This record gives sequence, C-alpha cells and structure tokens, in this order.
Amino acid sequence: MLLDIANAVAIVAQAMSAALAAGKRRLDWFGVASLGCVTALGGGSVRDVVLGHYPLPWVAQPWLLLSTCSWPGPSAQSSGSGSSDGRRQ
Repeated sequence: MLLDIANAVAIVAQAMSAALAAGKRRLDWFGVASLGCVTALGGGSVRDVVLGHYPLPWVAQPWLLLSTCSWPGPSAQSSGSGSSDGRRQ
C-alpha cells in the first residue's frame, strides 16, 4: 500500500516537472500533456520492456496515464505556458 502511494506520487512529480519545463518553452496544452506522459511513464516502460515485464503498469492501471495527462496542466499554467490558442508569442 505504501509503495503504491509512493509510486503514484513519484509519477505525478515527474509529470509536473516535465510540465514546468514545457511551460518555460511555451508549449500548448497538448505538448505539455505529451511531455508529461513521456517523462513520467517512459523510463519505467523502457525498463519493463527490456526486463520482459508485461503488461506495462500504465496499461494495467489506466489511472496512471490519466493522472500524468491531467496533473501537468495546472503546473504548466503556473509557470506561464503558451497562449490559450496554442500559438507562440
């Protein structure tokens, strides 16, 4: 139980740190969400594929993917992400 909570906190923290980096580069919301998902889930997915651990955790537990797509938004907005119409300024 405690390990699952720590895992979820770590995944959300990775997604939010990627969102902050995306916000500094003024990406739109899709770029922020994509970068958050790739950063939070990519390393573990590569590790699991190399080790042959299937199914991947974010496939078996879809809430991980949903949380990495939803949490980066507010943190990118607080860092001054791109304009609402998706254009760079």
